[in-house]
Amino acid sequence: MERQKVFTKAKESSVEVNPAYTSIVGMLKYAPQLNIDKDISGAYVVGRRALGFKEDTPENYEKLLKDKAYLEFALKRYEEREKELMELIEEEHTKKRTKECRECKEVINQFSTKPSG
Repeated sequence: MERQKVFTKAKESSVEVNPAYTSIVGMLKYAPQLNIDKDISGAYVVGRRALGFKEDTPENYEKLLKDKAYLEFALKRYEEREKELMELIEEEHTKKRTKECRECKEVINQFSTKPSG
């Protein structure tokens, strides 16, 4: 219900905002400054855009993005995290297959044992 009210008010105001990268900008720029979560900070960016504000990249981020050592570190860290996640996925698939195989064998055993009588 509240969501519909927000959309109605937005249509009435006839202000359109490009939502591209609002979550990222909010998460990097406003969430740490204002101690808010990424969703609220993304909405904050949308509101600022609606008011006509432009977002500049903070100087410290520009320095980081130009630093080769940092970029190599970040890339390596993401590669390691990807490997960890792939291993977890494979482990989960293995557990699931093992459980399914065990259940299938139990069913087969139940049908293969003939009742004595």
